[in-house]
Amino acid sequence: MEDNQEKKVINLDPLKKGKRILLFLADYFIDFILGFLLFVVMVYPLGKVMTGFSAKKDVYNANLELRGQILIGSKIIHNSHDVDIYNISYNVDFTSDCFLSYYAFDEESPSNMRYNQFGHKEDNKVFHTYFINILGDENKFITLFDKYNEKFSYFERSGVNLTLKSEIRNQVKPNFIKGEECSQVGKEYVSKIKSSVYLPMFSEIMESIKTSDLIFEDHSYNQTQSAIIGYEKFTLNLITATALIAVFLSSSVVYLIIPLCNKGRKTIGMFIMNIEVVNIRSLGYLKKREQVLRFIYSLFQVFLISFFVPMTSIPFVEMFRIQLLFIILLFSLAFMLINMTVILFDQYNRSLFDRLLGVIHLKTADLDEVYRAKGYYL
Repeated sequence: MEDNQEKKVINLDPLKKGKRILLFLADYFIDFILGFLLFVVMVYPLGKVMTGFSAKKDVYNANLELRGQILIGSKIIHNSHDVDIYNISYNVDFTSDCFLSYYAFDEESPSNMRYNQFGHKEDNKVFHTYFINILGDENKFITLFDKYNEKFSYFERSGVNLTLKSEIRNQVKPNFIKGEECSQVGKEYVSKIKSSVYLPMFSEIMESIKTSDLIFEDHSYNQTQSAIIGYEKFTLNLITATALIAVFLSSSVVYLIIPLCNKGRKTIGMFIMNIEVVNIRSLGYLKKREQVLRFIYSLFQVFLISFFVPMTSIPFVEMFRIQLLFIILLFSLAFMLINMTVILFDQYNRSLFDRLLGVIHLKTADLDEVYRAKGYYL
């Protein structure tokens, strides 16, 4: 006997696009907070203990000080005693003033100087000190100095002897005297001589040291610098490894362990927002194998968290030196944008992997209504 009973079709009401994206952001935020806490409280501290970080840092600090001692002892830079000797950038700026003060005054120790190092002291002839006294290459000194001085011609040169033009001397002198202040013109001269002559010449010195090395009291600058760079690479590698481990652990909790511990395979965000995830054909909950695949997929997106997790352990600018984390950041962002685009254009507001795995997100109330209509099909 033919069954004429009419079959009914169930129309699925998928999660709205905005709520689908909000769900991703909710789980993402929870993952970030957990990953950050794991990194700060457990993974990074444990990594430092296991790698002997403290002892390595002590050696690093000693090498920073030794590097400063080599440069200062060789009279390549001067120390103002306002800062530690390993603050190279500050001491380079201070040495620029010492250098200019040599040519601004005729007296070795003029009165009322801002710093005792200022004045017509031989030690302030830093370029002569390196190229002529240490390197023994007058021709290189002349060639390089003419190269950087010729644009503005602040100095006049006779052999290896330099003279600051008289009109410039008068303008820059107040820069070095207590209680006096440079005119605007004088400040511009000080700044331009530093940027166009001193700093380029100092860069040439440092490039030359890379090739010829600089020895002071049996200590090698290049060996010391190599040890410093080695520690900095070690630190970045440690941060990279521990950040990735912390994010993997947090993502495992958010996207694998918690979903596997409940029948509906729900994340924390899904519990909070009353959302279900089911197979689009059977409308049944996901199998464990499917949830494992969803977890693996989630890693392609959430690993971008690893770039931001170490933000309290390293200056933000330094984070861009961690090439692996930066590459992961770009890859994950690209993957996320692809997913967002797919959600915007998919009929059921599914991500790329939702489509591949054949799953759909529904509100809990809508799924309950579907289950009440047992025996109906799509």
